[in-house]
Amino acid sequence: MLKALFLTMLTLALVKSQDTEETITYTQCTDGYEWDPVRQQCKEDS
Repeated sequence: MLKALFLTMLTLALVKSQDTEETITYTQCTDGYEWDPVRQQCKEDS
């Protein structure tokens, strides 16, 4: 019984920790363009 409870709590803790992680995205634009985080697309370099 304690083993099942422990495994359940461990699983819940691992799932919860995954929810709080921020998604990491990497976007590369071609030469002469830069990533615009507001519009979520490449724009011409200023």
